[in-house]
Amino acid sequence: MLRAPVQAERARKNAEAALNEATSRINELTVNITSITGDRRRFEADLASLQAELDEAHRGRREAEDRADRLQIEVATALPCRYTVYISCTIAAMLSVVSRSSSFVFCSILLYFRYLGDLC
Repeated sequence: MLRAPVQAERARKNAEAALNEATSRINELTVNITSITGDRRRFEADLASLQAELDEAHRGRREAEDRADRLQIEVATALPCRYTVYISCTIAAMLSVVSRSSSFVFCSILLYFRYLGDLC
């Protein structure tokens, strides 16, 4: 008869130990999930920010290309043929090399106009 209470006590202690282990593991996993969820939110915010920057860069490039096209048309109507070809090639080269900096392209084109204006 004495064996039954000892066995029951041992089984209770084993069950409590297993419960403590499971509770501890659940707490660890909860902390991990919370951390991963926070990281995911930060990454999503960073991704949205990068997407907005990329969209802005694409808009700037399109605007620079549009300005360059308008300037090429202006040059073609304002200058003799030999200068027009030179400026058209120069504008195309600048756009292909420096498409990210539209203000640089625009300023460079204006400097070429001034230089060619002095030549004429």
